[in-house]
This record gives sequence, C-alpha cells and structure tokens, in this order.
Amino acid sequence: MIRLGKLKDFKKILIIFKEVQNLHAENEPEIFKFTDPINSTSFKEMLKNKEIKIFVSENNKEIDGFLIGKVIETESNLTLPRKLFAIETLAVLKKSQKKNIGKNLISTAKSFANKEKCDGLILSVWSFNENAFNFYKHLGFEEKSIKMELKI
Repeated sequence: MIRLGKLKDFKKILIIFKEVQNLHAENEPEIFKFTDPINSTSFKEMLKNKEIKIFVSENNKEIDGFLIGKVIETESNLTLPRKLFAIETLAVLKKSQKKNIGKNLISTAKSFANKEKCDGLILSVWSFNENAFNFYKHLGFEEKSIKMELKI
C-alpha cells in the first residue's frame, strides 16, 4: 500500500535512506559521506511543507520504500514554461527490491503529478547506479540532459 508519509515513519525511512546513502558513499567517495542523510527536524519540516510530498510503501506494517518529490515550475528566456514533479529521492530496501515497490511509488507520483496538471516527472540518477538507471528506462523515463564533470 502506498500512502503519504507521517512523522512516525521517520525511523524506518531513515534506515532505507541510510542504505541508499551508503551505496552512494561507496561508489562516489569523493562526493558522498557515510552519514545519516536526514535528521528528524528536517523530516518534520518536509512533512509541514505543503510543496513536498512524501509517499511511503507499507507492507504488513513495515515500510519498505519511499519517494520524496515536489512540484516545480520552470521557465527562462531560453525555455518554455513547464510544470514538473521533481523526484528528489526514491529508495527501496535492498531486500525488498524487484517486488514492484519502486514501480508503485512512481505510479503514485505520476497520478499525483497528473492531478496537479504537471507535464511530467523528472529525476536524477548517478551514472554508477546502473540498476536504478535501467529501472527508470524500463518505466519509460528518457534521458534529457547529462551532467558531466572534469576533475582538476
């Protein structure tokens, strides 16, 4: 079952978030730290912020995944106006992957974005994370831009 996140979900979400943070720290140690990626105060602030949506996947009273996102509107002198649902974080417990949890979270975000009259969903994925990249491609996400880095 997918539902909106609640304050009581913090400890379980932190476990999942930390698993993902550690994956990033292992693969990009020059960028990411082994640390708690969020604290309870920040989580409370996100829950209060009407612009941020936290969806959680709950099965048998256990949280096994979550998605954090928000509606953004963009426009510049070079681009047309767009309203998008920006997925900041999507995480599923490693032991719960390949059980349609991520797919269901994306589907919920897509339904929410549709109700908000968004043009689409956007997200970023790190190049080392081939599993996530392939998952998003499988769901129909397309590459729109690629951020590159030159170390000096």
